Amino acid sequence: MADLTFIDNVQVSVTGGPSTLAVSVDQGATGTRGSRIWAGEGNPATVLSTQIAAKEVLLNDYYVNTRTSDSFYSWFYVYQLNVGNVPTWTPLIKLNPTQYSSIVTTTFTLGAATILIPLSSITSATSPNLANFIITQAIESSVPLAVGFVPTINGTNLQLTFSAAKYISSTWSTLTGSQKVHITVAYTG
Repeated sequence: MADLTFIDNVQVSVTGGPSTLAVSVDQGATGTRGSRIWAGEGNPATVLSTQIAAKEVLLNDYYVNTRTSDSFYSWFYVYQLNVGNVPTWTPLIKLNPTQYSSIVTTTFTLGAATILIPLSSITSATSPNLANFIITQAIESSVPLAVGFVPTINGTNLQLTFSAAKYISSTWSTLTGSQKVHITVAYTG
């Protein structure tokens, strides 16, 4: 049988750092900073004019345009100083970019296929920049595929030129025949 030992007077001493700590920072901007996220229908300078005049809107506050008919619908703004040191609302990013999604049946010949998507079905921009497109694709298949594509703007269309190969029985061969291609295009411009 084990012997039991009883301790009737336990003392615990905790030692550590100082009881208070003073932090002094003399770098960076000083003053009140904004932290609100505003929302309204339309241009924030117009929608929040009363709040701006009452100094309720502070530098670095944010705003989301919720007017669906506005060309800046769903844009996220920041209230900041412009080049002339004047506070202004600056659009940062569109929260829900214009998006196109479709399943296109196309024919591959010797591993190549081209799909044309009317730009008007993706964006209303009159001179869209290819750098503002985010494109994803997937081809339905029961075997492994290697797929590449090159996007270009061809007149009034977004042109996707595909190259594809399939892997069957330890051999790669060009993709041929009718294929379903899942395409999603977001325009962020």
